[in-house]
Amino acid sequence: MTIKPVTFMLVLGAALLGGVVYLTQTQAPPPAESSSNSATDLFAFTEDQVKALTVVTPLRSLTFENSSDQPSPETWRMTQPENTPVNPATIAFLLNLLATGESDRVLKVPAANREDFGLDKPFATITVTLTDGTTHKLVLGDYDFSRSFIYAQADPPAASGDTPSDTMEVLLVSPQLENAISRPLEDWKPGSPNAESSPSETPSETPSQMPSDKPSDTSSETPSNSSEAGE
Repeated sequence: MTIKPVTFMLVLGAALLGGVVYLTQTQAPPPAESSSNSATDLFAFTEDQVKALTVVTPLRSLTFENSSDQPSPETWRMTQPENTPVNPATIAFLLNLLATGESDRVLKVPAANREDFGLDKPFATITVTLTDGTTHKLVLGDYDFSRSFIYAQADPPAASGDTPSDTMEVLLVSPQLENAISRPLEDWKPGSPNAESSPSETPSETPSQMPSDKPSDTSSETPSNSSEAGE
């Protein structure tokens, strides 16, 4: 019996398809990076423990100090780039975000992937000095794919003097942090019409300054150069 060419090709195609399905189902998936889906406090200090603040962005550096023995929003001053009192509402807004802020998730990713989260060239670095002399640092990178959170690092190992490891923890923090530090300089001063606890409508530094290629965010939270594949 002679097998027709068409029949032979159909049988061969079915065999090849079956082999592909078999290999796909038996091949082990790549290991996913671990993540914690529970909210985590950014820091353990309170607002009245903060003695000084420095906010560094690609455009400017702001320094604030509180020389009072009993710090309060009313006793803060800006020392750089100008020496001037600070509107209590604006500094209180930022202090509250730092002292009470949480990370929606904590992602453990390869340290080599820092660039995927915008943490190699951060949008802002906030350094906090407490009344006991200890310091804390919050590094802000890119927004996540939905623009609901900002990727961040709290007290990164290099800043604390610890030996860098092969992995790093990436936090997902509130975008209100970007709004709180991106005010025009005049908004920090008393008497400004925009100097209030809510963020300015027209900040001088906006998310458009961040790189346009944002890592995407999927359930398995493992980023690649263009997306997070399976924070």
